[in-house]
Amino acid sequence: MSKHFASIDKKGCDSYVLMLNGQIEAYRINEGKYPTGFQELFDKDYITEEAPKCPDNTEISFGDHIAFVSEKQESKPKSQTDQ
Repeated sequence: MSKHFASIDKKGCDSYVLMLNGQIEAYRINEGKYPTGFQELFDKDYITEEAPKCPDNTEISFGDHIAFVSEKQESKPKSQTDQ
């Protein structure tokens, strides 16, 4: 069941990042330039958080005119024999 929730969190995060990238493009169209970061989007009311995070609290980065999530290392749970 936890695999299912992880999949939902990943899809939710992916969707949130896509929405942020849409706001970055909207800013570019309206302002004639790309924002320098999330703070600029927040200051001009394109987003509601100064430092957006995914629903699972994964940090989202900004660079090269896009929002993205760095691939995080997934650790495997230890089995009782590994402990």
